[in-house]
Amino acid sequence: MNAKLTNLCLVVCLSAITFIGPVYLWSISPDWISNTYGKSYELFELFGFFSAVSIAIYLCIFMLKRNSQGNTSIILTVTFIIILLRYNLVFSEYSFKSFDYSQYEKAAIAVFKDKNPYEEATYLYPPLFAQCLAKTYAMINHLIYSFNTNYQDETAKLLLFYTYQSLQFANIIFLTYLCILFGRNLKISPTTLSVILLVLLMINTPITRTLRHNQVNLFVINFLLVSLLLMEISPELCGFFLAIAIHIKVYPLLLLLPLVIMHKFRVILSCIATVILIVGLQTTGFTDFSIYRAFIEFFISFPQSHYYRDTGLFSIVYNFFYFGGILNHHPTDLNLRLVSIIAWVLRLGIFTWFLFRLFKREITYRADSSHAFSSANQPVDLQKIRWYGHFTDTLLFATLLSPKVWEHHYVFIIPVFIWGFTLLDSKNIKWFMASLILINILPITDIFPLSYHRFIGVLILISILPYKKLPSPIPPEVVCSRVKKEKNARDFSE
Repeated sequence: MNAKLTNLCLVVCLSAITFIGPVYLWSISPDWISNTYGKSYELFELFGFFSAVSIAIYLCIFMLKRNSQGNTSIILTVTFIIILLRYNLVFSEYSFKSFDYSQYEKAAIAVFKDKNPYEEATYLYPPLFAQCLAKTYAMINHLIYSFNTNYQDETAKLLLFYTYQSLQFANIIFLTYLCILFGRNLKISPTTLSVILLVLLMINTPITRTLRHNQVNLFVINFLLVSLLLMEISPELCGFFLAIAIHIKVYPLLLLLPLVIMHKFRVILSCIATVILIVGLQTTGFTDFSIYRAFIEFFISFPQSHYYRDTGLFSIVYNFFYFGGILNHHPTDLNLRLVSIIAWVLRLGIFTWFLFRLFKREITYRADSSHAFSSANQPVDLQKIRWYGHFTDTLLFATLLSPKVWEHHYVFIIPVFIWGFTLLDSKNIKWFMASLILINILPITDIFPLSYHRFIGVLILISILPYKKLPSPIPPEVVCSRVKKEKNARDFSE
């Protein structure tokens, strides 16, 4: 326990130095620090330097204690650091404001000035995220006034963006750590888990797009992963983090359905109570719901898109109708209504498919609790296996049911791949790798219909992940061994 506390204190101290150090040096502008590409670029270059130094210090301390560490800790720690160094380079070199972030910033400043964020910006989310940014902006303004009377609004905006990007880097750290915890819960060996993490996180187009466009998806997936891991440890905290995820994006609402079927009422009550508490804080004690009215009006009225890279069902139906000659360049309202109706019919069919898998898995769990065994032939926690199956299925179907699905939304599939690695058999490994390539590795294209490859990847994943029985997590190294033996047998027979 003391070692864990010491490690936590070390991480907190290094994180504080990494965040504050660049701002301090950037603000005092000593003669021995210069910049080539401008003052704003200098801030993120300093952040990259401090991050690299902090990572090096942590690695040195870890290696000095390596005699007390097992091989498990060493392998996963080195993998963890490799991933952090890769993304540290991304943040130090490519921290530029995207259009999406500019809308977050406009929404935050609108809230700061007591204006409607849904009129001032193209802000698509529930109000919590904009309100948190507004509070951060207010704190930054206060600090600037306290330390420097020469106030400039652009400085406050730059520091707000710096804070946001620092949190994004922290999100990468947490995502990697939570994926390690998830993999260890699934009894995946350290070596195999390291390979899985490197494959999933080092070459990941959805993460790249999330960072390139300053998207909020990493906040959501991290809160969902924490909720996933806390289910059996603390139902109340599980519901708390799920509620925060719902307040950032509405997709996680779909997780309430499996929770109801599983009779996880403590989680549900905690989630509902947290949602209500946050709404109460947002609306000044339930007295002013204007911001929620604005959000609902904006959400309902926001037009559907038909960009090729949008893999939502409306976009898919619209573009197939267009290239099939049913629609022209200027479709009528009746045409668009027809496309919308067909998209909703398809959503209903997909939702029915989701319910069928959900209930089938639940019936299997209640009928027979002797299916799941770990690789060591010891019983694993069937509650966990049941919950992991429901959770990953929900993430997959959420990407099919959402009105708009951009490439960055597929970061939600990362835990599904970790789960899927443990369920592979020799028949499905090729299909699994195909879905991994389609979703994670292929770059973005605006070529019809090739832009829908991630949608196809999700369908493949759903098709190969079992639901008719409670799966026995199989170590991926066992799967690879089986595939190799089968190949050798075929070669011998030939």
